[in-house]
Amino acid sequence: SVDMSGVVFEDTHLTYNGTEQTLVATGTLPKYIKATYSGNKGTAAGTYGAKVAFESTDLRYTPSVAEKTADLIIDKAELTVTAEDK
Repeated sequence: SVDMSGVVFEDTHLTYNGTEQTLVATGTLPKYIKATYSGNKGTAAGTYGAKVAFESTDLRYTPSVAEKTADLIIDKAELTVTAEDK
């Protein structure tokens, strides 16, 4: 089997910014292994359950881990109000 310990997929906090945000695995994906993501994108503040599945593109190699899960957590942005002095 192919060692997947160098691929990290972990809970991540991001701040709401009005655009779609994405959680992806970090590290080096071994040769012959492809990653397929689901639930790893979000725009609104909240928690998104994400999954990355690993599949071999060569039948001689099997990933040591079939999938990893993590949460994409989009935190509410802080509201800043500036008053105009008149």
